[in-house]
Amino acid sequence: DDLAALRQARRQINVSPLGSAAGYGVPVMDLPREAVADRLGFRDVQTHATAVQLARGKHELTVSHACTQVGATCNRLASDLVLFTTAEFDFVDLPPEHCTGSSIMPQKQNPDVLELARAYHHRLTAEMQSLATGPANLPGGYHRDLQLTKAAVMRSVQMTTDVLTALEHVVRGVEFKPEQTRAACTSELLATQRALQQVTEGVPFRAAYQQAESGDGGDGSVDPAAVLDAYETGGTPGQERPDLVRGRLQEHRKWVADG
Repeated sequence: DDLAALRQARRQINVSPLGSAAGYGVPVMDLPREAVADRLGFRDVQTHATAVQLARGKHELTVSHACTQVGATCNRLASDLVLFTTAEFDFVDLPPEHCTGSSIMPQKQNPDVLELARAYHHRLTAEMQSLATGPANLPGGYHRDLQLTKAAVMRSVQMTTDVLTALEHVVRGVEFKPEQTRAACTSELLATQRALQQVTEGVPFRAAYQQAESGDGGDGSVDPAAVLDAYETGGTPGQERPDLVRGRLQEHRKWVADG
């Protein structure tokens, strides 16, 4: 969905405003708008002049919103990884070359890159908010207020690029700890599965729910593979379909390569 948002933002802004001038078009001159747009690589031309001017700030907001969506995903990823490195979870090891030492505790490694990636989402949200409110209450035409939208959208793009670049280096070096993750798989993970299995066998959901809630039918041990197998159905987006994921990625890679 993040890539789809970026693609939509690019499509929306990839139009030539040539000829709108200060807001009311160019009189007398017959400008080859379509030819220039094609030569410069735009997909189309903007129409008409008043709409072009009223789009100022809106296009920037569209781009910033897409960047904020990417930032939100990076924020959640970074938050999960930071949480999973704590002693309470201990699910992952981070690459030491992308961590820093504590200023006072010799044994400590700080996940600085992840914490900054997490925090940058809030900076992106602030830039988006400034773009959403800055052009408000302005009458038609161009106003100097709109000059401020340019820096905001460029900062959004730069921050998003920096966060993605940094996270790429960190994620490549993340190592999961299978023993700890398996040990965390306890019987309650299968409670919903047990309840729904009984429903498929004709047990009313209310009774199945109560039985699963009481812990009946669970011996405390869980095979992680059984948890995944339970989601191998056509009715859930949680099913393992790496082929579908790879297909989607290939579509987006082609779009990125085509520029």
